[in-house]
Amino acid sequence: VMNGYSGMIWNRQVGMTPHITVRKPFSERIGDYGGLMRVLSDHPEVMGVAPFIRSEGFVRGRPEGGDPVIAGVMVRGVGPEQVLRTSDIGLYLQEGTMNLDRLSGEGKTASYGMVIGRFLADKLGASVGTDVFLVLAPKDRLMTQMPPLKRYRITGIFDTGYFEFDSGLVFVSLGAAQRDLDWGEMITGIQLRLKDPFEADRVS
Repeated sequence: VMNGYSGMIWNRQVGMTPHITVRKPFSERIGDYGGLMRVLSDHPEVMGVAPFIRSEGFVRGRPEGGDPVIAGVMVRGVGPEQVLRTSDIGLYLQEGTMNLDRLSGEGKTASYGMVIGRFLADKLGASVGTDVFLVLAPKDRLMTQMPPLKRYRITGIFDTGYFEFDSGLVFVSLGAAQRDLDWGEMITGIQLRLKDPFEADRVS
């Protein structure tokens, strides 16, 4: 029984997290990464590459007939097609789709799609089509700087069976995360999916 449970957890972790992450030292941002993407894509043991932004934040929702609920989350800004090639998130979508596109509005007031885990959705009283508000609060932002509150619409709900992911991980588009953080075209890093995840040390 324990071997089976450990195997399930291993598969969830390997399927939902990149096998290799390429970043700069000291969490410096990466810009002009087109050439780097091509080099990584050409490696014979790499199946997929995806630029991403990683940040911490808070999601605010309101269960029907209840008070507002705020939950701390880890936010991944990704391209939906690329993240489907570098993770198994598509296998765990219970409701909706991996639609992270702009849904309404323009510029800084635009509303984008968001995909969240089942436990988080239940806590927020949210379902596909529900609007929530996201505040990104990266570690390098000064406490005196009030981060903006942005509206998102739940477009998909996933259930991996792994509480850490299902209760505290949200996906938004790379462009939306860059807008909310005011990062321009910068990214946190590039995540890789390998043919064999056990070869991650050697390939990296």
